[in-house]
Amino acid sequence: MKQWVKAIKHLDDKPYNGLSKGFLNFLNKLSCRALDSRRGSITKVQGHDIFNKYGLFNVQDAQIDALVRFQFDSAGNRITTRDVQASWQMMTCLLKSCSAECLNNVRNNSDNHMVTSNSGETSEDGPLFLCIQISRLSLTTDLPYPTTVISSNV
Repeated sequence: MKQWVKAIKHLDDKPYNGLSKGFLNFLNKLSCRALDSRRGSITKVQGHDIFNKYGLFNVQDAQIDALVRFQFDSAGNRITTRDVQASWQMMTCLLKSCSAECLNNVRNNSDNHMVTSNSGETSEDGPLFLCIQISRLSLTTDLPYPTTVISSNV
């Protein structure tokens, strides 16, 4: 129980506002929290670390991984796995650590961070939410990408 509480605690006293100025610091704190909480398997998209290699994959890749992470039985009910719990922890941490404006910037995006079963049950996926947040920020700011990422996307 202690580990769960620590994993979902807000990252800072002041919520992250969604601007590029504090984003790398925010991302670093979230990365440390993920490491402390042993969320290793959910912090990769198509084999790339979401905290350091965010230019090597796109939101659609993250959506595919989210669909794999959230498994459903034949009746459409979610199967709770360790990865699903880690995703919920990350999502709860993001909700507590971001300002309303920052959260709305992702939620009002055309990319959906929700995973929906055949029966209509929905879940918010933390890593997918973060990938959308990174993509929104990098489109509107000068968020630095590693040089290898720039050359591989040209």
